[in-house]
Formats: sequence, C-alpha cells, structure tokens
Amino acid sequence: MAVFLNLFTKKTWDEFKQNGSSVSGFPKTRLGWAKKVKVGDYLVCYIGDEGFSRLVGMLEVASECYEDHTTIIWRKEIYPIRFKVKILVELKEEQYIPIKSILDELECYQTLKNKNRWSIIVRGSLLCFSEKDAIFLIKTLTGASSGKRTPATPSAPRKQLIKNQILSLNELKDVISGETFKKIQEQLAREYIS
Repeated sequence: MAVFLNLFTKKTWDEFKQNGSSVSGFPKTRLGWAKKVKVGDYLVCYIGDEGFSRLVGMLEVASECYEDHTTIIWRKEIYPIRFKVKILVELKEEQYIPIKSILDELECYQTLKNKNRWSIIVRGSLLCFSEKDAIFLIKTLTGASSGKRTPATPSAPRKQLIKNQILSLNELKDVISGETFKKIQEQLAREYIS
C-alpha cells in the first residue's frame, strides 16, 4: 500500500463530490505517475487554492488507471487519466487540516533545504509520500474525521496539535484494517524501539 497526493481546488473538490465521489482524475501529463498507483493505494486529498491549503480527505484506489475523455465530471478541465475510488475519509469544512499546522511532522518537509518553499511538496498530484509520512497522514486524517480529535489550528502549540490529531493504535484499528494497519503497527514499533 502506498499513499499519493491528490491535488484539488475548491471548485474541483466540489465537482468531484457533486458527481458521486467515485472517480478521481488527473491531467494527461500525469499518466506515467498514474501507472505507479495500484488498487488499494490511498490518495490524500488536498485543496491548494490561493491562500487556502488544507487536507480534506482520503480515497482508496479501486481500479487501475484508465483514460476517459468523454465523461464530464469537471467543468474547466477533462482530467482524462482516471481511477475509480472509494472515500475513506471526507472531512467536514470545520475539520479541514491546515497543511502548515502539520508540516514539521512531515519527513518530506524536514528534508527541504529552503523551508519557505514548503508548497513544493503539495504542488503536483500523484507524488508518493514516504512510509513514515503516509502513516502520519492516515492517522491524522482518520483522527480528524472521527470527532475524537480536534481539528488542527495554526495557533495551537505544536505538541498539542499532534496529540489532538493522532488516534491511538486501537482507535485506528477501528477505521482501517489489514495490510495498512500492520504497516502502521510495524512503523510505530520501529520508532519506539529505536
């Protein structure tokens, strides 16, 4: 199981939901990336609009990628490279997670030489997250959606943000299972043993 970025605007997110939330699409230029995505992988949904940067949900890929130029889902673009998807997490607007509130926890951010260029990590759909970042994002999104954790706010102290966003292992087991849960368990064991 791998976790990839699925970039939306507010408008394309709304159009995705209005059209059944069952197909996610990408520009033709992302075909090479799309071929790396497998059934069962996850797509972390991120809205990146001018002045608005939020995690809003998570999808499970339910098909291999395919090309479709005829079915209209989005009004401005066709996004012909597509996957059938299932919604795993759809946050309410008040639960959206500001990306800046969790940047310090992301390995992909920590490796940036220039932290002011943080947006590079969420600029392109189908970028694959490291295993550590994938686990963190899964736990953060499921925590926010469960109502058991409060949504992140940029003004909250960083440690409190992380504590509020992450479900315990037992809570997480209720949300996801199988291979993904085992990988998260293994990652946590490695982190706490070393």
